[in-house]
Formats: sequence, structure tokens, C-alpha cells
Amino acid sequence: MTNGKKNTAWSNYLYIMGSLLTWDKALLPWMILRIFCMVASPVLLIFMPRVLIDAMISTGESLEGTVFKLTLISFGLMVANILLTFTEQRIQMGGVISQNRFVWLYTHKVLTVDYAYLESHAGQMAREKAVRAIEATYRGAGAIAAYSVWFAGHLLSLIAYCYIVADLHILVFLGLLAGSLISYLISQKARDYETGHIDGYILAEKQRYYSFFKIHEFTSTKDIRLFAMQKWLMDTMLKYLREQKSCLTNIRMRYFASDTGTLVVNLIRDTLVYIYLTTLVIQGQITLGEYSLLFAAVAGISGWLNLLLQDYSQFNIAQREVGFLRDYLDYATDQGLSSAAADSGAAEQLELATGAPEIIFEDISFCYPGSDMPVLHDFSLTIHRGEKMALVGLNGAGKTTCVKLLLGLYRPSTGRILIDGQDTATMPKERLYAFFAPVFQDIWVLPLDIARNVSGQNSEATDRARVHEVLQQAGLAEKIASLPLGIDTALTRALDDEGINLSGGETQKLMLARALYKTAPITVMDEPTAALDPLAEEELYKSYDEIVRDKTALYISHRLSSTRFCDRIAFLSEGSVKEAGTHEELLAAGGSYAELFLIQSKYYQDDFSYNPLERG
Repeated sequence: MTNGKKNTAWSNYLYIMGSLLTWDKALLPWMILRIFCMVASPVLLIFMPRVLIDAMISTGESLEGTVFKLTLISFGLMVANILLTFTEQRIQMGGVISQNRFVWLYTHKVLTVDYAYLESHAGQMAREKAVRAIEATYRGAGAIAAYSVWFAGHLLSLIAYCYIVADLHILVFLGLLAGSLISYLISQKARDYETGHIDGYILAEKQRYYSFFKIHEFTSTKDIRLFAMQKWLMDTMLKYLREQKSCLTNIRMRYFASDTGTLVVNLIRDTLVYIYLTTLVIQGQITLGEYSLLFAAVAGISGWLNLLLQDYSQFNIAQREVGFLRDYLDYATDQGLSSAAADSGAAEQLELATGAPEIIFEDISFCYPGSDMPVLHDFSLTIHRGEKMALVGLNGAGKTTCVKLLLGLYRPSTGRILIDGQDTATMPKERLYAFFAPVFQDIWVLPLDIARNVSGQNSEATDRARVHEVLQQAGLAEKIASLPLGIDTALTRALDDEGINLSGGETQKLMLARALYKTAPITVMDEPTAALDPLAEEELYKSYDEIVRDKTALYISHRLSSTRFCDRIAFLSEGSVKEAGTHEELLAAGGSYAELFLIQSKYYQDDFSYNPLERG
């Protein structure tokens, strides 16, 4: 049976158990001891009635002998049950340990997996499947050890009971075996249906969770209230809940039909066996002691078989989830990014050539995975050493895609990007990343202190003097100085009740400070001030440009006024460079840039009178 893309149930089991026993070498002896106790306890228990009945109807057994046998059985049961309780806790602890380790591996993969795949629908679905294997102790990776013990214990107990029955009466054993085989085949149908429809359930679950998350997200609740979105969002959530319920109902109904069929088969099987055993007693072919032992064994076999089917079903689900996790963990790491660099933050420590580098985009085309529609095509551009270049254009022109290609988050479909003459596709990613200090439109802060948010490192590795310096440069020093704990103040209250929330503008300055702290030779500003008005954005860009004057800089904006100070401006439209030059040159040309600049200027500059279309 294959799971995910390429992993089999057996390989998933060996993968998990190999990992568990590597991380917790003492786990295997405890698993074996628990299996032994799981078998010993029920076997001892069914022999107790036979000892009592034989003592009552036999004249050859002494009272002392009977008491001794019962004492031994009782002592064995007590020891077995004590060990069962202890080993259960020990194995659960092993499951938690393994769960935490796989959570670490999963998180590491999310941070290093190919970025284009991470953003794609296929990548998001694979991630949703993978997380199911680690979201609870008795799911996926954390459940394999426990299910292994349960399955082995129940199987060996079943074998022991079957041996007792077969030794006393082979026909009874064969009848039980035939009925159990029919029950298994019925149950397998439901499991096959669930396996074939798990994608639909996961998609519905993802949609339901996303709608729930957005409704409860603090940044969304203001808009929801003020724009009266409650009914619409609740109806949307209800729609996803119904889709999830429909998927789950179809799966559960198959299991209900399966369980009902299994119950009927087991009832018929056990009734026929009990009638047959009673007939044997009446005819004198077996003793009452043997009858009590067979009766208990038959009931036990029925119970063990049901438990085995449940174990197998749960184990099958768990190992399938492990298969999804393995598929995700096996997916290609971001090309050129070494695990050592990802683990240690080595990208920050690389020695780069002094001076501002040159950047060349050479005949770049790019399509998103699964799409034939190019976002960029025939894109060529040179950014000279120390030059301040602006990429401008309307939303959807391809500006952010261009940035992600430059940063190495995407790989070009065709063409290449050169930094100081070296193809970025051939660079180790930690070296490529070390070139850039980007500031993005999406603001992201950690629920930690300000110092670590700026440095992106732990407290020991953070240069506190450097943090103060870049906060001063970013215009945030006065605000931080007013706080009782200064740069040790926690951001947000997610982990610290004393934490604070910076304003939008203050958070943007914090992101500027983070970029300055890195001291990279290339600065990238991807519309980080889009929430500001055009004049405020222009002023902020200019002030930041003064700070990074010795670097090569790339500024992204859909507002043409914000980047007038740049050495050159490239106007993007429909995925390629339509015009390039200084602000004055582009205005004088009277092309698309000039037309759009005139339109945008009217919204925030009352005294603007220049019309490039009326030039002489």
C-alpha cells in the first residue's frame, strides 16, 4: 500500500520506529515489557474460573493446592497490571518526545522548503496534510509507538486464546477464524473509502479553519464590525462547516455500515459457537471446566479481533499521515540553501566583497508553478554599482515578483540574474541572502523583545550597541527610550502581559532598523510604506536613502512620486520594462510614466500644473 507520493505503510513504520529508537534508546525494552504484560494479564484471568470449577467438581484437588494456584494467578495479575500502568506512561512520554522532534523537523522544513512551492496551492495542501501527523499526541508520528504495542499485544493475546481453543477443539477455532475473515473484509471497504477521499476532507477543513481564524483575528474584527460583515462571514464559515460535515458524514457512514456488518457477522459467529459448546457439554464431550475456559476464550477472541481491527484502522490512518509528513520533509529544500546555514544563521556572517555590487537582469521570464501565463517576460535591467533604482508601475505589473526573483525566493523560468557577474542560480543561498537587507510591505514582528526583533538573533548574539544605533537611524530611538525597559520591552502581549503594540508607522521604522542592522550591500524596499500617504512615503524613502547612500538600492512602489529622488526609474507594465530613465527624462518623454504621474499627482498636489501632454 502506498501513501502520499511514494512511501509504503511498511517504510513509514520503519521510518518512525527508527527515529523513535534513535531519539529514545530505552523505549524498545519498555514496549516489549508492555506487550508481554498485555498478553499475560488476560491469559491468567481466563484460567481462574477453570481452576475454581475444577476444584468444586473434582475430588482429587486439595484445598491448599487450589488456594496456591489462585494466589499465583492473582499475584501474576497484580504484577502485570502494575507494569501495564507504568509502561503505558513511559510509552506515552516517548510519543510526546517523538512528536516534539517531528514538530521541529516540520518547522525546519517550512523555513527551508522551496519558496515557490511553499506559496503554491499544492505546497499549502501538502503542508496541511503533513501537519495532521504532528498536531496531537495520538495522531500520526506520536501514535505509531502506542499503536505498535497495542497491535502486538492484542495480536499475541489473540494467538494465545486461539491456541487454547484449537488445543481443546479445532472446529471451534476454524469457525471463529472464518467469521473474523469476513469481518475484516467488510471493514476494509470503509478504510479504502476514507483513503480515497481524504483530500476533500482536508481541503474543507482548511477552508473552515481559515474562515474561523479570520473571524477571530484581532486585526480583522474592527473591519468586520464597522462594515457589518458578521452575517456574510458567519454564512461563509457555515458553508465550510457543511462541506466538512458532508465529507466527514460520508466517511463515517461507511464506517457505520462496516461496523454494523461486522457486528452482525460476529453475533452470528459467536451464537453458533456458544450453541455448539453447550451441545458438547450436554453430550459429555467436554468438562464444565473446559467449557468455562472455551467460553471465556471465545468471548476473548471476539474482543481481540475487534480490537485488532480498530488498531489496524487507527494504525493505518497514523502511518498514512506519517507518509504525508515524509513527503513534505522529503520535498526539495530551497535550492542552494544548506541545512547548516539554515540552522545557524550563517547567512548573516558571510564575508562579502566590499563596495556596492552591480545587478543585471538578463532576459528574465517567470511563470508560477502550474501556470502557463508569464508574470515577467523578456525582462532585462541593469542596476549599476551604488545606484538607486526604482521599479514602479501599477499593481500586478510584476514588481514584487521581480524582487522575489532577485532575492532568490523564486527561480526564473528562463534567463538569469547576475550579481557582480556571478549567476545567482549558482550561488549557495546563504551567500545570496547575505547580499540583501529587504523591507517588505507585509509587517512581521516576533512576540519577543525589541532588541531581538531588530537583530533577528538570540540575546547572546545581539549587539545591543548596534541595536541602539540603527533605532536612532530609523527614527525610533526616542520612542524606545520612553519605555521603562527600553530595547528589552516585549512586542505584543502574546507571550508577555507587559508587552506593547507599536503603531503602524513605528512598526515600519522597526523594520527599517532590522534591515539596517544587517549591514548588507544591497537594500530592497518593497512598498513597506504603502499604508502611508504618498508625501509621507516619499519623505521616508528619502530619509532612508540618506542612511544607505553607500549601497546599491532597489525601491518598489506603485506611487510614482515616492521614487523621484532615485538615480533611475524603470516603469513596468505587463511583466516587462516599458520605460527607463531619470524622473525628468521620463516626464519629458511623455510616455506611460508621465501620463500616470500626472494622474496620481492630482490626488495629493493641488498646485501641480505640469502637463506632459501639453509640452511644446
